[in-house]
Parts: sequence; C-alpha cells; structure tokens
Amino acid sequence: MSEQYFPAGPQPRVRITRLHGDLLVSVGDDEGIRVAADALISDLYQEDDEVVISTCESDLELQVPARTALQIERCEGSVRIADLRLLQLEHVAGDLHVAALLEQLEAERIAGDVEVTCATPGELQLSSVGGDLILKGAAKLQAGQIGGDCSLSGAELQRVQLGNVGGDLNTTALDELHVANVGGDLSSEQINGALVVGNVGGDVRLGRIEGDLDLGAVGGDLSMGLHLADGRRGRTNVAGDVRLNLPEQPNLRLRALVMGKLRGVDHHHHSGGPQRLDLHYGTGAASLDLTVAGDLRIKGGGTAEAQQLNEADTLWSELGREFGELGRELGRLGRELGEELGEELASAFRSSKGKPGKREAHHRADKRAHHKEARAAKREAHRAKRARLHLRINEHEWQLDPERIERIKEQARQAAANGLAGAIDAVERAISRLRNPDAPDMPPSGPSSRTAATGQTIRIEREPPDPALEAQREQERESILHMVAEGRISPEEGDVLLEALG
Repeated sequence: MSEQYFPAGPQPRVRITRLHGDLLVSVGDDEGIRVAADALISDLYQEDDEVVISTCESDLELQVPARTALQIERCEGSVRIADLRLLQLEHVAGDLHVAALLEQLEAERIAGDVEVTCATPGELQLSSVGGDLILKGAAKLQAGQIGGDCSLSGAELQRVQLGNVGGDLNTTALDELHVANVGGDLSSEQINGALVVGNVGGDVRLGRIEGDLDLGAVGGDLSMGLHLADGRRGRTNVAGDVRLNLPEQPNLRLRALVMGKLRGVDHHHHSGGPQRLDLHYGTGAASLDLTVAGDLRIKGGGTAEAQQLNEADTLWSELGREFGELGRELGRLGRELGEELGEELASAFRSSKGKPGKREAHHRADKRAHHKEARAAKREAHRAKRARLHLRINEHEWQLDPERIERIKEQARQAAANGLAGAIDAVERAISRLRNPDAPDMPPSGPSSRTAATGQTIRIEREPPDPALEAQREQERESILHMVAEGRISPEEGDVLLEALG
C-alpha cells in the first residue's frame, strides 16, 4: 500500500473525482492529511488547502483533521466516514456509513443503504437513496426518494421533509413531518406540530399528535393519540379500521363517514350499514374529518355533548368505498416505487467489472426480496382478518364482507316476519348463486395484456329458461324490491341480489 502525506491548512478540504473501490475516512492528527491506496493514484496533488484525488483504481484510506470538508464526485464502492465536519457526495454506488457527523451532509445519489449518526444536531440533504435510511441525532432532514425503509431517531429532531418512501417510515418525537408518499407503514411516537402526508400504503400509528393533520389516504389501519390544540384541524381517508385515543377532556368536533362498526360512542345503536356522525367534545375548538372504510373505535374523551348519527346515503357509501380502494391501490404503487427506485439506482452505478459493486447489488436485491415477502405476508394476514369480498358483475362492482351478507339475511328474516312472503328464499337463492369463477383457458398465442386489478370476479350461473320457474323468480324479485323500498337493504345491495337472480 502506497502512502502520501500533505500538510493541512486552517480549513482543509479533500476532493475525490473518481474512486473505483471503497473509501474509509478516519480522523488523525490536526497537522496533516494522509492518503493510502493499494494501487497507484494517477493524479494526486494539493492546491492551497485542497487535496485533489483525480482517479483511484483501488480502495482508498484517508486520515484527516476533524475540521476537514470532504467532497466525493463518484465512488463505485461503499463509503465509511467518522468524525468529519462537512460532507458533500454526488454519486455512491454502495452503502454510506457516517459516524459522529459534526455539521452537515449533502448527497445526490446513494445506491445502497445510508446510516448517519450526528455528534451535534446537524442538517442532512439527500436527493435519492436506493436502500434504507437510518438517521440518528440530526436536527433537520430533507430527502427526495428513499427506496427502502426510513428510520429517524433522536431528541434533537425538528423538521423532516421527504418525497417518496418505498418502505416503512418510523420516527421518534419531532416537531414537523412532511412526506409525499409512504409505500409501507408510517409510525411516529409524537408530532408536536404539523403532519402532512400524501398517501400511506400500509398502516399508520401515531402515538401523539398535537398540530394540524393532513393525511390524504391510508391503505391499512390508522391508530393515533389525538391531542389537537384549539384551532387545529385534521383530515384523512382510511381504507381499514381507525382507532382514536382521546384525552380526558378534549375540545374536538369529530365528523366521520364510517362504513363499518362504530364503538366507543355512548347510547349508540347501529342497525348496520354506512353511517355519518357529528360528535362534539368540549368546546369543539379543534376539528377532525374522517372517511373510514372499516370500523371506527373511539377510546377516551368522555361523553360527546352533542352527537348526530344517521345512516349514510348511497352516494356517501360509494365515496367511502372508493377511498378504501384508492388507499389499497396507493399502497401497491408505493411498494412498486420503492423496488423500482432501488433497482434503478443500483443499475445506474453498477460497474461491469467491479466485484464489490456486484456483491453489494446482490446483497441489496436479497434484502429487498426479504422485505417484499414480509410485507406480502402482512398484507395477506390483514386481508384474511377483514375477509372482504369484491364482486364484479357485468359492468358493476360491489364489496361485500361476511358481516354485510349476514345483515342482508337478517333483514330478509325480519321482512318475512312482517308479512313479506318469499323474502328469505329470494335472498338465500341470490347469495347461493355467487361463486368463484373457473380458471380461464390460456390463450393460444399472442402477447399478454395487463388487466386492471378490480378484485375478485364472480360469475353468475344462468339456468335454462323454465316457464314453471318464471313466476317464482318474479315474486323473488318483487320481494327484493320491497326490501329496498322499505329501507331494509340499500339500492346497491338490491342490485347485486337482482343480478344474481337473473
């Protein structure tokens, strides 16, 4: 290994133009800069306080004073740095590990994982990270694209602004969080100020939020401790269930459209189906608007002084279901975004002959595959828990879960008890004729076309016409129409039953 030594000025700088191996930087004495490499460095010189390393074909080691500012234009391997003041990176093909950052880090494109620990509350600016991001002790973070998971911790964390996160986003307490999209889950212990997020594909868990809440769509469940200060506002649309933990004496007005069950509201009796509610706690100085495709559970808060609960009309019901489908679709797109971003960055930096680059690329691919399998298992468990059934008949689409089907049957029994003949037979016959379709035959040739993901398709079995059965079917159709007219089932539910009867 060849070594060269350069004297260090009051504000030393090191600039690396191109490095084909890994980089290791540590702090040495305050008087000089030591450069060590396995291969000969073609162009190495010092100009004023700056040491320039033009091209290095092997791994590189630097020992520099802690006050040094380091700039890397392109590195084909990984970078490991400790105890430096200022870092500026443009392209790194491997991972980036920074320990005890003293001031600031700016990075353009990092294909691998990034792990940074700050010795003092510093500031980070990252354009794109192909893998995971782990940050400890920073005060501010601004990042564009993160292909994997993002974990932020430290009591000094103040403001975080992110573009797209392909995996999960986890934070400890912070003042303010702005994110465009999160493909996986979002979790935060406490947010003192505003939370602004476009869409979250998975679950959202907020331990405590005190500022404004602007959460576009949540593909999974939402659980949060709501401590909105007077004058603060919140809104979100959730495809799964919502659990709200309220303080003992909140000043909150809660307006919601709920497709599932409602729990935690005193003196509430729900006959089934979508419902709209307007609850007032205390002075109602803060407000929260919810659209919930699943169940809503409210814990704490005492008794709502003024509450209005009523069944939602068909238009609002369809709107709530559309929000649920939107959240699930956004989750899928977010996960695909993370995978594509990681692969794109890895491909952009991968050297055709660099063994370290290939080895790290395989490692990242295996890691992404493991994360993908874990998230897929979680989604399957969530899907099994909710057990919702999507029906698509001709050009119409519905969503029925087991509870909803049982409610329709119960309404049919009540209608029969009140004198509506044939109601039970009509409903049971229609439901029994909904079954999964047979697997389609493979096309003989030609390119495959991508079909839209519209849920599970149901085929209606059509029986040959029989004059003896026509009168019975007409009576069954009339029974279902009577149930719709009496408000026992929704027009939407009536449509799917009539379609099934034929």
